[in-house]
Amino acid sequence: MFNQRFSFLKIQFRIKKHKSAYIFAQNCIVELCFDYSTMATIRLTVLNSIKENDGRLPVLVCISQKKERAYIKTEFLLDNIAEFDNGKVAYRKDANIMNKRLEFVFSQYKDKFDSIEDMEYFSALQIKQIITSKERPSYISFLEFWKKRINEIREEGRESYAKMNEETIRVFTNAEGDVPIPAINTILIEHFRKWMVKKGYANGNIGLRLTHLKARTNELIKAGILRTDIHPFAYTKIPTAEPKECDLTIEEFQRIRNTEVEGKRMNLGKDMLLLSFYLCGINLKDLLSVNLSGDVLSFERTKTMHAKTGKTTITIPIHGEAKAIIDRYINKKGFLDLGYSYTYSNLQKYINLCMRELKDHLDIKQTLCFYSARKTFAQFASELGIPDGVIDYCLGHSDKSKGIIRYYTKVKQKQAEIAINRVIDYVNNPEKYKDYIEMRADIMMMKG
Repeated sequence: MFNQRFSFLKIQFRIKKHKSAYIFAQNCIVELCFDYSTMATIRLTVLNSIKENDGRLPVLVCISQKKERAYIKTEFLLDNIAEFDNGKVAYRKDANIMNKRLEFVFSQYKDKFDSIEDMEYFSALQIKQIITSKERPSYISFLEFWKKRINEIREEGRESYAKMNEETIRVFTNAEGDVPIPAINTILIEHFRKWMVKKGYANGNIGLRLTHLKARTNELIKAGILRTDIHPFAYTKIPTAEPKECDLTIEEFQRIRNTEVEGKRMNLGKDMLLLSFYLCGINLKDLLSVNLSGDVLSFERTKTMHAKTGKTTITIPIHGEAKAIIDRYINKKGFLDLGYSYTYSNLQKYINLCMRELKDHLDIKQTLCFYSARKTFAQFASELGIPDGVIDYCLGHSDKSKGIIRYYTKVKQKQAEIAINRVIDYVNNPEKYKDYIEMRADIMMMKG
């Protein structure tokens, strides 16, 4: 504004051709500008001389000190200099959004700039180095951060989780749009939850979206990018879906195991369900990626392989019941070969289709899917009184939510082996355990 006012004054003097007055004003300008330039300043600007390879112009943070200038490029690019007017982006459809984000970016640099003591002793370049030396990526938008995390998740091989997060981004964007990271607070989270409720999303869907959002929020807090005294989820309860009724009764399990079925589909569905059950409810992705040539299976779940906490290596015996099924599908390298060239996602859908056909053929009442094996193993183990810690180990669950004492008590491989033996003995000889299970159920009811 200072330079603009004096430029206007010069034009007036030129027009009026008052030479002496013009010389006097010019001298005043030089003197005043010199005094002004001795004070370090920071502002946003765009220069035709600084361009990207594609010709676009980055919005710059300009640091002025005495007669020196230093520039910091921002990520915001304009097509031409006319799109920047009086310190703001203009004449673009996204001008408002860009200005909001620019304002936040600039405030981060300005705060550091204002905190520099004895600034008169530093050059413009030194000031630039000071305010960028500990720069955090907190100025990026939340969606940019989230998309970057999805790329990292994909690189870790967790394609399914990456796709779920992409869907959550779509839902979140419809509700909230893009937001700067500091805008993530209790009000935003609760508004997002209420928006999903209003739109008719089921509890399970809402819970999944909020769980993804909370995971990304925790990552921001842990990295120091989001700083908050109150956690954004402090007042929002994440709803849970109704448990999927897919665990089998002992009678249904025996019907599946003992019935000879015809056709490739139903046999594949039966074999995969039983094999997963005998291997403690192992999921399909792990089942296809582990070597099954030995008598013992030791692996880390794909789901937790890249987690920073809660990692568990599961070591369990491969019983004869499982071996008989494995021998029908194992290849020379020790891995299962189901004879299909489908992608994992399509194979997963195909096997679940096979299990649905098996369900209809055997008149199974509950939902029958690959997860049924895991749910059924856990249910039978619980009915038999096997401690939760041992069941957690067999399933590969983390103990992080079970209390501090659990971190000091490691479940031994031998305990897991005994548990698996008991579950298999139960499905082979259910009458042997009938009285015990009924008595335990009565005791549990009295405790309740």
